[in-house]
Amino acid sequence: MGILMIMGSTPRHVYMARAVAASGRLEGIIVETRGWRRTGAPAGAPPRTLALFERHYAERAAAEVGFFGSESDARLPGVEAATIPREEMNGPRCWAIIDRMKPDLLLTYGIGKLTQETLAHARGHRWNIHGGLVPFYRGGGPHFWPSYLLEPQMTGVTMHDLTDAIDGGAVVHQSVGALVRGDGINEFSCRTTAGFAAELPEVLIRAFDGRLKPPQPQKTTGRLWRSVDFRPQHLHAIYDVYQNRIVDRYLDGEFPGREPRTVRQF
Repeated sequence: MGILMIMGSTPRHVYMARAVAASGRLEGIIVETRGWRRTGAPAGAPPRTLALFERHYAERAAAEVGFFGSESDARLPGVEAATIPREEMNGPRCWAIIDRMKPDLLLTYGIGKLTQETLAHARGHRWNIHGGLVPFYRGGGPHFWPSYLLEPQMTGVTMHDLTDAIDGGAVVHQSVGALVRGDGINEFSCRTTAGFAAELPEVLIRAFDGRLKPPQPQKTTGRLWRSVDFRPQHLHAIYDVYQNRIVDRYLDGEFPGREPRTVRQF
């Protein structure tokens, strides 16, 4: 009885895989590889916009190293590992691994959408880890938009059933980010992910020993954010208007608003 994890190839993903391994149930990993593409700043953008764009991604890289290290090798002791390009993920190579391993849980994190044909090869639980608090922040940029909309308290991570709807399945477990004074948007994102990873082994242990509470269906459709919704000009609000101190100003009471209601296993 074990877990097969299909994941991305960054240190963030390796960090989460190690959290899954801490449950004692991780038997295999498939790493999805793809040509990395950063959202480009528009041609002819003002110098200030270009400077913020470069700053944002440089600080994101530094924050990720600080929280997750620089290790991108997903090989773990006693865990079978394979690498498949994104364009081949919904195909025979992936299906053969799922069919052979027969996982009790197929767990995905940071990959493209799996087709129903692929999911049909997995007979047990099929869950996805999404870096956002559903149903409010489904899709792309789930740790950017809450801060941009001045509600950092709505930044979180969700594990949910895999369905046809993007990030729309019943919720297994959620956590919200710890609001720590001094965190910029990238540090806060990493802290939120690390906080979920710290809880994940216990959630998985409960899934295998029969103590797991039933997943809760999402009650609203929420909002699905697309990658094309982000423009580099959005960074002016984060850095020029609020000096990358959204968390501090929320803690100071400047941004009153809704509080998250999460699905929790403990």
